[in-house]
Amino acid sequence: AEYGDEGIKHILTGVQHGTVTLMVDDTPYEVTTLRVDTDTDGRHAEVEFTTDFQLDAARRDLTINAMSADIDGTLYDYFDGMLHLQDKQVLFVGNPVERIAEDYLRILRYFRFYGRIAEEGDQWDAPTISAIDKNKAGLKQISRERIWLEMQKIIVGNHVKEILLKMKSLDLFPLINLSDKFSIDNLSSQHTHSVVSAT
Repeated sequence: AEYGDEGIKHILTGVQHGTVTLMVDDTPYEVTTLRVDTDTDGRHAEVEFTTDFQLDAARRDLTINAMSADIDGTLYDYFDGMLHLQDKQVLFVGNPVERIAEDYLRILRYFRFYGRIAEEGDQWDAPTISAIDKNKAGLKQISRERIWLEMQKIIVGNHVKEILLKMKSLDLFPLINLSDKFSIDNLSSQHTHSVVSAT
Protein backbone atom coordinates (compact mmCIF):
# COMPACT_ATOMS: atom_id res chain seq x y z
CA ALA A 1 0.00 0.00 0.00
CA GLU A 2 1.10 3.56 -0.68
CA TYR A 3 1.10 6.29 1.99
CA GLY A 4 -0.21 9.70 0.90
CA ASP A 5 1.04 11.44 -2.21
CA GLU A 6 4.68 10.68 -1.56
CA GLY A 7 4.46 7.09 -2.74
CA ILE A 8 5.80 5.76 0.57
CA LYS A 9 4.95 2.11 1.04
CA HIS A 10 3.48 1.19 4.39
CA ILE A 11 3.22 -2.17 6.13
CA LEU A 12 0.61 -2.82 8.83
CA THR A 13 3.06 -4.43 11.24
CA GLY A 14 1.03 -3.86 14.41
CA VAL A 15 -1.96 -1.79 13.46
CA GLN A 16 -4.00 -3.04 16.44
CA HIS A 17 -1.45 -1.26 18.62
CA GLY A 18 -1.21 1.75 16.32
CA THR A 19 2.04 0.76 14.63
CA VAL A 20 2.88 0.84 10.93
CA THR A 21 6.20 0.53 9.13
CA LEU A 22 6.95 3.12 6.46
CA MET A 23 9.42 2.19 3.72
CA VAL A 24 11.39 5.26 2.61
CA ASP A 25 14.03 4.55 -0.05
CA ASP A 26 14.01 0.89 1.03
CA THR A 27 14.70 1.86 4.66
CA PRO A 28 12.03 0.82 7.22
CA TYR A 29 10.80 3.35 9.80
CA GLU A 30 8.45 2.12 12.51
CA VAL A 31 5.82 4.71 13.42
CA THR A 32 3.51 4.31 16.40
CA THR A 33 0.73 6.62 17.52
CA LEU A 34 0.40 7.80 21.11
CA ARG A 35 -1.17 5.23 23.41
CA VAL A 36 -2.29 4.54 26.96
CA ASP A 37 -2.57 1.09 28.53
CA THR A 38 -6.09 0.18 29.64
CA ASP A 39 -5.26 -3.34 30.87
CA THR A 40 -2.07 -5.37 31.35
CA ASP A 41 -1.37 -8.99 32.25
CA GLY A 42 2.34 -8.87 32.97
CA ARG A 43 3.37 -9.23 29.35
CA HIS A 44 0.74 -7.84 26.98
CA ALA A 45 -1.34 -4.68 27.14
CA GLU A 46 -4.69 -3.54 25.84
CA VAL A 47 -4.30 0.00 24.56
CA GLU A 48 -6.31 3.04 23.62
CA PHE A 49 -5.03 5.80 21.38
CA THR A 50 -4.48 9.30 22.73
CA THR A 51 -3.16 12.69 21.65
CA ASP A 52 -1.51 13.35 25.03
CA PHE A 53 2.27 12.96 24.90
CA GLN A 54 2.57 12.89 28.70
CA LEU A 55 0.09 10.03 29.04
CA ASP A 56 2.03 8.11 26.40
CA ALA A 57 5.31 8.78 28.21
CA ALA A 58 3.81 7.59 31.50
CA ARG A 59 3.35 4.08 30.10
CA ARG A 60 7.06 3.71 29.28
CA ASP A 61 9.33 1.56 31.39
CA LEU A 62 12.35 3.75 32.18
CA THR A 63 12.60 7.52 32.47
CA ILE A 64 15.36 7.59 29.85
CA ASN A 65 12.96 5.87 27.43
CA ALA A 66 10.10 8.25 28.15
CA MET A 67 11.57 11.29 26.41
CA SER A 68 10.44 12.54 23.03
CA ALA A 69 11.31 15.37 20.66
CA ASP A 70 9.43 17.22 17.96
CA ILE A 71 10.63 17.93 14.45
CA ASP A 72 12.31 21.15 15.65
CA GLY A 73 14.30 19.25 18.28
CA THR A 74 12.31 20.45 21.29
CA LEU A 75 12.69 17.88 24.07
CA TYR A 76 9.65 16.69 26.01
CA ASP A 77 10.83 15.14 29.25
CA TYR A 78 8.08 14.65 31.84
CA PHE A 79 9.97 12.31 34.19
CA ASP A 80 13.50 13.78 34.37
CA GLY A 81 14.91 11.29 31.90
CA MET A 82 17.64 13.68 30.70
CA LEU A 83 18.72 14.40 34.27
CA HIS A 84 18.89 10.68 35.01
CA LEU A 85 20.82 10.08 31.78
CA GLN A 86 23.34 12.78 32.70
CA ASP A 87 23.65 11.28 36.19
CA LYS A 88 24.05 7.78 34.71
CA GLN A 89 20.94 6.58 36.57
CA VAL A 90 18.51 3.92 35.37
CA LEU A 91 15.11 4.43 37.01
CA PHE A 92 11.57 3.36 36.27
CA VAL A 93 8.84 5.85 35.44
CA GLY A 94 6.79 6.44 38.59
CA ASN A 95 6.28 3.44 40.87
CA PRO A 96 8.75 0.67 39.91
CA VAL A 97 6.52 -2.07 41.37
CA GLU A 98 3.65 -0.99 39.12
CA ARG A 99 5.85 -0.57 36.04
CA ILE A 100 7.34 -4.05 36.40
CA ALA A 101 3.97 -5.70 37.09
CA GLU A 102 2.75 -4.32 33.75
CA ASP A 103 5.43 -6.29 31.91
CA TYR A 104 7.79 -8.59 33.78
CA LEU A 105 10.32 -8.54 30.95
CA ARG A 106 11.11 -5.04 32.21
CA ILE A 107 13.20 -6.69 34.94
CA LEU A 108 15.71 -7.85 32.35
CA ARG A 109 15.39 -4.63 30.38
CA TYR A 110 16.41 -2.78 33.53
CA PHE A 111 19.61 -4.80 33.80
CA ARG A 112 20.30 -4.37 30.08
CA PHE A 113 20.04 -0.59 30.25
CA TYR A 114 22.01 -0.55 33.51
CA GLY A 115 24.87 -2.15 31.59
CA ARG A 116 24.64 0.59 28.97
CA ILE A 117 24.12 3.64 31.16
CA ALA A 118 25.53 3.15 34.67
CA GLU A 119 29.04 4.43 35.28
CA GLU A 120 29.79 1.95 38.06
CA GLY A 121 28.75 -1.67 38.42
CA ASP A 122 27.46 -1.44 41.98
CA GLN A 123 25.39 1.75 42.11
CA TRP A 124 22.04 0.02 42.48
CA ASP A 125 18.90 1.98 43.30
CA ALA A 126 17.44 0.35 46.42
CA PRO A 127 13.72 0.90 45.61
CA THR A 128 14.26 -0.49 42.11
CA ILE A 129 16.01 -3.61 43.36
CA SER A 130 13.27 -4.10 45.97
CA ALA A 131 10.61 -3.81 43.25
CA ILE A 132 12.43 -6.40 41.14
CA ASP A 133 12.58 -8.76 44.10
CA LYS A 134 8.84 -8.37 44.74
CA ASN A 135 7.94 -9.01 41.10
CA LYS A 136 10.52 -11.62 40.12
CA ALA A 137 8.10 -14.57 40.06
CA GLY A 138 6.46 -12.96 37.04
CA LEU A 139 9.50 -13.84 34.94
CA LYS A 140 8.07 -17.36 34.71
CA GLN A 141 5.40 -15.92 32.38
CA ILE A 142 8.00 -14.79 29.84
CA SER A 143 8.98 -17.07 26.97
CA ARG A 144 12.50 -18.44 26.90
CA GLU A 145 13.03 -16.80 23.51
CA ARG A 146 12.27 -13.31 24.86
CA ILE A 147 14.41 -13.94 27.92
CA TRP A 148 17.35 -15.06 25.83
CA LEU A 149 17.05 -12.04 23.54
CA GLU A 150 17.46 -9.80 26.58
CA MET A 151 20.25 -11.90 28.10
CA GLN A 152 22.22 -11.72 24.86
CA LYS A 153 22.13 -7.95 25.13
CA ILE A 154 23.02 -7.96 28.83
CA ILE A 155 26.13 -10.06 28.40
CA VAL A 156 27.64 -7.85 25.71
CA GLY A 157 27.19 -4.68 27.78
CA ASN A 158 29.22 -3.25 30.62
CA HIS A 159 29.37 -4.42 34.25
CA VAL A 160 28.45 -7.98 33.22
CA LYS A 161 29.94 -9.59 36.32
CA GLU A 162 28.22 -7.16 38.70
CA ILE A 163 24.89 -7.52 36.91
CA LEU A 164 24.96 -11.31 36.96
CA LEU A 165 25.98 -11.30 40.62
CA LYS A 166 23.05 -9.03 41.43
CA MET A 167 20.68 -11.22 39.42
CA LYS A 168 21.99 -14.30 41.21
CA SER A 169 21.62 -12.66 44.63
CA LEU A 170 17.98 -11.98 43.78
CA ASP A 171 17.48 -15.66 42.85
CA LEU A 172 16.55 -14.78 39.28
CA PHE A 173 18.55 -17.55 37.62
CA PRO A 174 16.05 -20.39 38.23
CA LEU A 175 13.25 -18.16 36.94
CA ILE A 176 14.97 -17.62 33.59
CA ASN A 177 16.29 -21.16 33.16
CA LEU A 178 19.88 -20.13 33.77
CA SER A 179 22.12 -22.53 35.63
CA ASP A 180 22.92 -21.49 39.17
CA LYS A 181 26.02 -23.69 39.25
CA PHE A 182 28.65 -21.79 37.28
CA SER A 183 30.99 -19.47 39.15
CA ILE A 184 30.78 -15.75 38.52
CA ASP A 185 33.58 -14.75 40.89
CA ASN A 186 36.32 -14.78 38.26
CA LEU A 187 34.09 -13.98 35.33
CA SER A 188 35.24 -11.35 32.85
CA SER A 189 33.15 -9.71 30.15
CA GLN A 190 35.42 -11.22 27.48
CA HIS A 191 34.27 -14.77 28.14
CA THR A 192 30.84 -14.22 29.67
CA HIS A 193 29.10 -15.05 26.42
CA SER A 194 30.64 -18.50 26.11
CA VAL A 195 30.03 -19.34 29.78
CA VAL A 196 26.37 -18.32 29.76
CA SER A 197 25.71 -19.94 26.38
CA ALA A 198 27.08 -23.20 27.72
CA THR A 199 24.42 -23.27 30.43
